[in-house]
Amino acid sequence: MRKFWFSIPVAVLVLVVAGNISAQPVNYAAGMTYTADPPLRTDWLGDSGGELTDGVKDWAWGPVTGWDGSAANPRSVVIDLGSVKSDIGSVVVTVFVSVGSAVAPQKQILVSGSSTSATAGFAEWGEAVTKDTGDEANYTYTWTGGPFAARWVKVILDSQTPGYHSLLSEIEVFKAEGSSAVGDEWMLYQ
Repeated sequence: MRKFWFSIPVAVLVLVVAGNISAQPVNYAAGMTYTADPPLRTDWLGDSGGELTDGVKDWAWGPVTGWDGSAANPRSVVIDLGSVKSDIGSVVVTVFVSVGSAVAPQKQILVSGSSTSATAGFAEWGEAVTKDTGDEANYTYTWTGGPFAARWVKVILDSQTPGYHSLLSEIEVFKAEGSSAVGDEWMLYQ
């Protein structure tokens, strides 16, 4: 039996591995905890506390969570990033819309951050925008700016139609250098 040995220069191996690692944007919100005001309907869609940061953005009723139509506007979610991140460049909010089932698009989504408290000291960063077609689908609202520093990121949603439900599939908080990949993610949902 013959054995063959291959020699790969270390510099080439490092470039290949580093190239694959840097291709993925850093999502600071992945797997992190969050709170909602008013509280999410855990008895309705079964939010176990992780649906908004679990990476699942399928177009379906199952991987969404949110509020029913009786919840007051505005509705908000605060994600704890675990520590202050000084290079936040974008926030992507994936919203499920089904007008025929009284699940409204959002007329406004505001994004803000705080480095000092989960309940106070939020500085508004701007508004997340998308284009709605009125179809039953996931819509990705994207805010880009920064870089900004924050430990807590707050997303405030204002339902387009009072009395309609607001359902979310995912909230992602990307490192500034990963914000260019947001455009690629948007293409997945068009």
